[in-house]
Amino acid sequence: MKTNKLFQIACSIIIVLGLAVAEAKATTWSLSDSNVDLGITGNFASVSINVTGNTATFIVDANQALLGTGSNFGIDKFFFNTNLTSITAADFAAIPNWSVINGSNASSFGMFDFEYKGTGSSRIDPLTFAISNSSIISELNFYQPNTDGSHFVAHIAGFGALKGQTSAFFSDGLTPPAPVPEPSTFILFGAGLAGILLLKRKSMIKASLQRA
Repeated sequence: MKTNKLFQIACSIIIVLGLAVAEAKATTWSLSDSNVDLGITGNFASVSINVTGNTATFIVDANQALLGTGSNFGIDKFFFNTNLTSITAADFAAIPNWSVINGSNASSFGMFDFEYKGTGSSRIDPLTFAISNSSIISELNFYQPNTDGSHFVAHIAGFGALKGQTSAFFSDGLTPPAPVPEPSTFILFGAGLAGILLLKRKSMIKASLQRA
């Protein structure tokens, strides 16, 4: 009876770890570098990526509390790289008045594989969009630095005047992401635990039979 209970606990742990792996695919980066001197420092925006199946959902959120309220505040450009050569503009979920540009320059932060671009009248905060492609397996498919060391850049406009500036480009620079547990680590741990408990169960059954 005791060994059956231990086995049930092991199975429950594996299930929980499996759910944790699914949740662990969300990662957030901070955009704390500006291409102009605004007279303030901090996290001007954040980029979150969550991968479910073969779809990556991006959320780019501007920090209006830090930047201040101006006119028509929002994000109108977002730049990123990928290590997947199969991704094209057709893989982006369409946002009205937004377009995909291949190979684009983000001011002093250099060139990027993709620019997702709106217009002044279509600024969004937060900017949420999805990319679906059979090659996508992880948010790390999009955490790829350009030659200047930046992984993501957002152009935010319409904020309160900061040293005469009401718009700027913001980059993550070399800011490390929140740690993402490797799925294989969870799986190996769970499998190892289950194996140990199974061996213990067999040895206890064998000892019980010998006593009989």
